[in-house]
Amino acid sequence: MTDMQTLSPEEQLNVKAEILRHLWYEGQATPEGLVGALHRDRDVLHGCLEDLVHRGLIFEFLLSPQNPNRSVYCLTRRATRRIQQALRGYTRYRLKCFWDALKQERRLLDSIMAFD
Repeated sequence: MTDMQTLSPEEQLNVKAEILRHLWYEGQATPEGLVGALHRDRDVLHGCLEDLVHRGLIFEFLLSPQNPNRSVYCLTRRATRRIQQALRGYTRYRLKCFWDALKQERRLLDSIMAFD
């Protein structure tokens, strides 16, 4: 069991960056899912999640009163805009935007064709 205070500041930043990266690509996450995906200690992840919530970068979308490990976290709009601005110059990000637009158009076409 590792406490967040025992980690170096660089390691804490790495864990927070991994959480933000996971949320950016997946859209949402639970602490239980993050433990499996990031292979980090649950206490460390809870400490980092609390700090990110306090900083206004993520929010608790769905609170689970029975089991806090099943609460759902998402990026705030502010964090999403910051990440988008940082990635705007990268080709991979532009391709992701293009791919997302194609998927959305495909869904719209499928829904239109379903009415015919």
